[in-house]
Amino acid sequence: MRKLLLILLCLGYTPMVLFSQNIGGNVRASLVFQRWDIGNINDPISEGTMPVEVNYPVMENMHLQVNHFPAMAQFGDANMAGLSDTWIRGAYSFDDDRAMFSIGLGLPTGKTMLDSTQLIIARMLSQHAFKFHLPVYGQGLTLSAGIMYAYPVTEIITVGAGINYVFRNKYKYSSLMTADYDPGDQIGCNVGGDFQIMDNFRGNVDFVFNYYTTDKLGGQQMFTSGPRFLTKIGLQYLMENVTYWLTAFYQTKAKNEIYSILNDKMEPEPKNSNITLRELHLGARITLSKTLAISILGEVRSYVENEFRHDWVDLAGGGAIGEMLISDQLSLFTGFKLFFGDGYFYHPDQSKRNPSFQGFEFQLGSQWNF
Repeated sequence: MRKLLLILLCLGYTPMVLFSQNIGGNVRASLVFQRWDIGNINDPISEGTMPVEVNYPVMENMHLQVNHFPAMAQFGDANMAGLSDTWIRGAYSFDDDRAMFSIGLGLPTGKTMLDSTQLIIARMLSQHAFKFHLPVYGQGLTLSAGIMYAYPVTEIITVGAGINYVFRNKYKYSSLMTADYDPGDQIGCNVGGDFQIMDNFRGNVDFVFNYYTTDKLGGQQMFTSGPRFLTKIGLQYLMENVTYWLTAFYQTKAKNEIYSILNDKMEPEPKNSNITLRELHLGARITLSKTLAISILGEVRSYVENEFRHDWVDLAGGGAIGEMLISDQLSLFTGFKLFFGDGYFYHPDQSKRNPSFQGFEFQLGSQWNF
């Protein structure tokens, strides 16, 4: 189980653990509302999503997951509503749970062909610091595959490594353009480790590298995202009725390449427009009774400005999530988060380009086990 857990963490699986740990499947459905107020803009940007997730164990060592995110967003008088792409993921473990092969399929059921107003909303939703649950509604057919292997070096240390590939098909991004947009593919590799510090204290570390191929518009090369480097460190401390955790992220990206009309070729941008991401997540989950638990959450997002001295952000916040077990098959959860801070946000008046930010998030949902 520990080897399988390491593989799941390195592949990006971060399930919220509820009371029931049955070996069957489950359906999770929730309502999530997010709103951000920006000091130099009169209107807030908000989004409501209805995530639906189905998990089904096809066999003891084969797992299937389906995700869909209907959503509605509003910015001032403009609004956008629609379906997301539908994601189907499968994972198969073998070699005594040391190895795992995963595949994914993103069906293009999401909203594309955005008009000028919807493009503005989409740009607001894509602000990384705001972390909207559905920043992109539709992006065409997507296929992914990956394999990872974990090896127990000792009884307290396990290491793992993996590779993955993501193919993204072309699609119509905007109704203002007749040409197809063909996003670049992604090639990734990661190395991770899990170590038992004490009987009730464990840690993990993960290093991720992603390389991207060139985006095209109407068959013409336009943009290549710079390679991405991510480091993640996590700690978890278990007590009888309380679990404490801490996770730190650090991400940096190299320069992008942009098509030069003058030289008719792809060239590195003059300065790196990518920011450096730094995040810290911490919390405690307290089991109050056999049917009730509460999690206290804290989070810091500190993003370093790019070489154009744009897009820095400093945010701090926290919240709580409550969980209630209704029966062996049904559990409910609800929670909120609040964020405060400031950062760069473009405004025609240069003196107003570093406004304050205030964020709010609320969720209400259920999980049914079968």
